[in-house]
Amino acid sequence: MEKCAVIVNTCDKNMDLLDNFFYLFHRFWANCPYRVYINTEKLQYAKQNIQTLYCNQTVSWCKRLRKCIKEINSKYVILLLEDFYLESKVDQDEIDRVIAYMDGDDNIISFCFDPINMDNTESKYQKYWERKRRGKYRHCLQAGIWRTDYLINVLNIEASPWEFEYTYNFLSFNKNYRFYCIKEKKLSPFVYSSGYLVYRGKYVKEEIEKFQNMFNLQFSPTRDIISKREAVEKNGVIQKVIRRIEIYKK
Repeated sequence: MEKCAVIVNTCDKNMDLLDNFFYLFHRFWANCPYRVYINTEKLQYAKQNIQTLYCNQTVSWCKRLRKCIKEINSKYVILLLEDFYLESKVDQDEIDRVIAYMDGDDNIISFCFDPINMDNTESKYQKYWERKRRGKYRHCLQAGIWRTDYLINVLNIEASPWEFEYTYNFLSFNKNYRFYCIKEKKLSPFVYSSGYLVYRGKYVKEEIEKFQNMFNLQFSPTRDIISKREAVEKNGVIQKVIRRIEIYKK
């Protein structure tokens, strides 16, 4: 069994994001010591010696990821999404420290490398909050490292990534499970776009302009473009609906 692997989660309709993703990945994580896999549906990404793991298109996102994790045979896995474009060098030393933390405590399930500004408490790890037992988004799909046996256990569900984070977050509430998140972005071993590059299939204008200016990246002309303000407003409407559902359930 390998110590750790990297899975880049995508789908066939988002394969156009991968050239830029891996250009920045290899630029800023040239010393990545782990095998790198792409989790997708049917299309192959035949570049840069990256292994593509396929799954039936009709399987849910969670079950597809579970199948991939079972195939790689690794103790830990770093989960990334295809629009997490790196912006500076990855801190491999910090990743090594986090793996050592996990080796020393079998109850640690995950370290999230993006701040989650709710439901946190101090921890013995200086750069990290411990997530409260019943806190929201203990299941967080920002860049992070996970214990694979936990994921294999909980991902056997018909659920989207958003449902895994929100609806099925309760699966993380076991009193022995420990989840952590970085306190500040500047402390994170990964500095990246945090998934704001694409919103519901559309490029976010300010984000693609940033990467064009910083790295001279080229983007597919077939996607529509939305402003960050529009994306935030649309997301706000969705959050209001979620809050109303919560109130109704109570």
